[in-house]
Amino acid sequence: MDTSYPHYGVVEQLFLDIPIHQILANPPQLTLVEPWVSMYVDATRDNRFGDAIWARYHMFGDVVNGIKCNGSNNTVLEEIIEDALGYRVADTEEYFQALALYETTSPSDGHLDVLDMLRNLDEKDIAARRAQMEADWEEEEEE
Repeated sequence: MDTSYPHYGVVEQLFLDIPIHQILANPPQLTLVEPWVSMYVDATRDNRFGDAIWARYHMFGDVVNGIKCNGSNNTVLEEIIEDALGYRVADTEEYFQALALYETTSPSDGHLDVLDMLRNLDEKDIAARRAQMEADWEEEEEE
């Protein structure tokens, strides 16, 4: 991994929210694993945003055999979809800004399927997530 690249700031606020300079500084509060860290950095630098998102969801070392070990037992793609639905409902402007950025991804991106999925969320799933989030917000207000 080339550590000389002077990249600062986040690429976008949702899926690529960890700045390269922070990763390269290797702070103790971030427990990151290879090869995913290098893949995230390299893919971000190369504008391979699907690859970068894929690496982002693996680089904390909580994926075993393609399943996130966070209590959900979802595949990585299912986790990305869940997050995408939440962002699409709660952070709509940022979500569409991210999609616009992803239009500039390199043709050499190995996870174009991830970007396609983000562009083509099912309207029924979006409506269901919106209803779920609104119910959760109402419940919080009642407490």
